[in-house]
Amino acid sequence: MSKEPRNLTFLYDLIEKDYAWRISELSNYRSALISEHNEKAQKAKIRAGVALLYAHWEGFVKQLANWYYEFVSYQSNNISDLSDSFASIILRAELNVLENSNKFKDHQRVIKMIFEGMNKTAFFSSKSPIKTSNLKFEIFEDVCILLGINPLEFESRYKRKFDRNIQLTIDEDLVGQRNSIAHGEYLPVSIEEFKKLYDIVVNGFLFNFKEIVMDCAFNKRYLREAKLKI
Repeated sequence: MSKEPRNLTFLYDLIEKDYAWRISELSNYRSALISEHNEKAQKAKIRAGVALLYAHWEGFVKQLANWYYEFVSYQSNNISDLSDSFASIILRAELNVLENSNKFKDHQRVIKMIFEGMNKTAFFSSKSPIKTSNLKFEIFEDVCILLGINPLEFESRYKRKFDRNIQLTIDEDLVGQRNSIAHGEYLPVSIEEFKKLYDIVVNGFLFNFKEIVMDCAFNKRYLREAKLKI
């Protein structure tokens, strides 16, 4: 099967397969960690496990965000039909001219280009504008906005099961601890702390992001006149 998400079926299949292998790997690692009876070895595995949780957090968001971006690009919609977030991606180069030039003729040219091009088919660059490196809450929030996802919707889904502040959880428990471990610092993390972080990443972050992206695609929330949620 093609790995290009040209339609909803292909997109769903790619997402579910990517989600499945990540959950399988994390679950197997968690089981091996818990069954480790050597205390020093278990502590080392816990630290490595935190880094693994972060890797799947960043990797999953990056993969799904790029697939969704590609999926929208294959729908061949006019710019005028796209949501503000995707229209702004298409018009980013022109908008940058408005910001960086003080010349009226440049502004006039860009405005004319925007108005005359709104009813043309949107052309998406093959190079995705999505950046997920060091995926703190602020960066994740920006990814959501870029894709037309309301960050408050993600947070609302998260809060149905977890009461820990989502920004602190991402920035301190996940990204912060991962960065300390990656830089060779000794960071003591208890087995109970790891289990809690595992549950949050798997059931609070990965699952909810998957569900939101699939919902956005199904309900065509990349369009200005999106389908109402059922």
